[in-house]
Amino acid sequence: MAESEEKQRRRQEILAAAFEVFAEKGFRGASMLAVARRAHCSKETLYSWFGGKERLIEEMVLWKSGGLQAALEQMIDTEPDDVAAVLNRFGILLMTTFVSSPAMLLNRIAIGEAGQAPELGRIMIDKGRNRILPRFQQYLLAMRDKDLLTFDDVDRASDLFVGVLQGDLRIRVLMGTEPAPDQATIQARAAWATDCFMGLFGTRRT
Repeated sequence: MAESEEKQRRRQEILAAAFEVFAEKGFRGASMLAVARRAHCSKETLYSWFGGKERLIEEMVLWKSGGLQAALEQMIDTEPDDVAAVLNRFGILLMTTFVSSPAMLLNRIAIGEAGQAPELGRIMIDKGRNRILPRFQQYLLAMRDKDLLTFDDVDRASDLFVGVLQGDLRIRVLMGTEPAPDQATIQARAAWATDCFMGLFGTRRT
């Protein structure tokens, strides 16, 4: 295995350990030493690679959003002109990510620290949402250019899709009042969001 690949694997192991420590102790209760011990690495290595807890959170967000971004690119490359298929598959992946344990943890940390550390919320937006949404909007605009979609405002169009997809279910899961939905529920929500979107903006309505 090349050195760069080995380092990448080790970084992911450390990030996985960080998720465990933050889940157990919270942002303020967690320490870099605890993460280092959980990851079986030196504290010096941890600080050298990540700097501190805020940077560690940023890398955790980048790790998860990077996987979502890569999956979206693959969907677009596989069947770009089948808008409904791309929307449905993206909706399933997006909702699955929204309600996953890592995403819930990161959101709860950002919300809990909003008063004392608002930069964590900015990290969530800049390194998470803002890595995914622009590419999704680019795809929607490309499909509009091909006369497969018709809308005036891409921000409103993308907001509608995401809003219908998650509804208030994401908030209920985030608040702990409801368990994460099963795959059948996620698939049904993605299908409903896709149907609503195509009904409003699709040019090939039946």
